[in-house]
Amino acid sequence: MIPSRGRVYAFGLGGAGQLGNKMSKTACTPQVVIGPWLPSDANEKYTVQRIYAGGDHCFVIVSKTQVR
Repeated sequence: MIPSRGRVYAFGLGGAGQLGNKMSKTACTPQVVIGPWLPSDANEKYTVQRIYAGGDHCFVIVSKTQVR
């Protein structure tokens, strides 16, 4: 995760789509993980709280942050 860029990256075996980059193939270099933390609406912002990963899965816990 690179907080200053607001991005989460993943790489490795991804044949089952477990990298979160909307592809079902292996990534040898870090690829951006698609999620709500990517800015799409100026009024909504999410902060990554935790990242979990295992052999055939990965998931992220996020919290919604109020933008003033």
